[in-house]
Amino acid sequence: MRIQNQEVKKSAAISLKLPVKTRWGSYLHCFQSLKANKFVLQTLAVSEAQLSSELKKRLLDDEVFWVLVEKMIRILKPIVKLIISLESNDPQIHLVNRQFNDLENTLSEQLPMSPLEKADENLILDKFKRRKEFGIGPIHLAAEILNPMVQGGDLKPFDLLDGLTFIYEVGQQMKLDNIQLKTELVHYREKDGLWGRKILWEGLESMSPLLWWRSLRGTSIIVEVALRILSAPVTSAATERTFSTFSWIHSKKRNRLTSERAAKLTYVLYNWKLLHCNEETKRKKRKLDLMNKNNTTQENEEQENEQSCTSEEDSIETKKLCDSSEILISESGSEMSDSE
Repeated sequence: MRIQNQEVKKSAAISLKLPVKTRWGSYLHCFQSLKANKFVLQTLAVSEAQLSSELKKRLLDDEVFWVLVEKMIRILKPIVKLIISLESNDPQIHLVNRQFNDLENTLSEQLPMSPLEKADENLILDKFKRRKEFGIGPIHLAAEILNPMVQGGDLKPFDLLDGLTFIYEVGQQMKLDNIQLKTELVHYREKDGLWGRKILWEGLESMSPLLWWRSLRGTSIIVEVALRILSAPVTSAATERTFSTFSWIHSKKRNRLTSERAAKLTYVLYNWKLLHCNEETKRKKRKLDLMNKNNTTQENEEQENEQSCTSEEDSIETKKLCDSSEILISESGSEMSDSE
């Protein structure tokens, strides 16, 4: 039983998580933690007598229960991945339309294999389409056109016209020559004239569209329009993350800072965290590795102590057997002498 407990400790990589109503990612983490602790839960179902028979049956059912858990993970994972991608600090507006389309295709493939009923599947797809229509606007279509990797090649005709119209409207707001803007946009999409040089289209995979357009500043009027559209944030999540930083700087106990100074301190602290986030991650990883190393060392010492205790007990038992055998031999010898 001791060896089994050691295996259970090694298998329990993470603790079980409970979902939160307002966070999509918490539901995914709940199922992932359940899957990660599969061996622990099944061991508990076998060794624990207080669990109900129904719960034991579910935990030990590899063909139904754990298959359903895996299917739910496959449904939730692309949704959470999309949310994390769109709420990042990097400019991602050029990927919104394509990522929504990819998620729609993924849901159409995974939902028929899910444990949900047909009515629930149709309801999910219907609500997703309504959310997509609400979330996708002309600016997202224009950003996809200005993405040099695809140039709006996958857009439908009506979506393509909406995106081009938005680009022209932004150019008018910036008081640019409308005819020249249309001409440059045609050359850009056809890779003709200035845009026909091969060097411009090399290495697109290794840089973001915003950085690519920044490198072309001063070459065409369409560059300024592209920078204005592609630098737009997708959501307000990046801004909302600064609220906690601001509340830490301008608290109830430290409330005599002026608004300007508090804003400057928030700017410095928030960007310092962004620059050193990798170092913080590495520091936490080193701390976790050290804790795991200490736990492993402690477990090894416990095993050695247990083995030494076992060997001592074995030696004591062996000594007792030897003593008893000597007594038997002496008794048998005395009996033989008495008979003589």
